[in-house]
This record gives sequence, structure tokens and C-alpha cells, in this order.
Amino acid sequence: MDISAATTLATGIVALVAPVLVQAFKKYIPADYVSLTSLGVSILLGVIAIAATNGFHGYG
Repeated sequence: MDISAATTLATGIVALVAPVLVQAFKKYIPADYVSLTSLGVSILLGVIAIAATNGFHGYG
């Protein structure tokens, strides 16, 4: 599996941005769902980052 430098950088940025977004909107998220929302945001942003850098090219 070949991972380009752009994909690695983009997913690294997502790893830093996702928790910031969750903390910024934490007051609007029910207390029981903060960790689930954090996981969902991380996965969603990660998929977007990989797709934006053409990381899924050739799989499918």
C-alpha cells in the first residue's frame, strides 16, 4: 500500500483539527455523545482528506 506524502500530511492535519472542532462545539453536543461525535468527526475528516489528496485512487 503506497501512501503519498500529501495524504500523510493531510491526515496529520485532520488529527490536529478534529479535536479542536469537537471542543469548539462541545456545548452543543449532548454529554453522552461527545466521544461518539469526536470519533465520527475524525473519521469523516480523515476520509475527506484522503479523498482530496487522491488517496483512494486505484482501490475499487
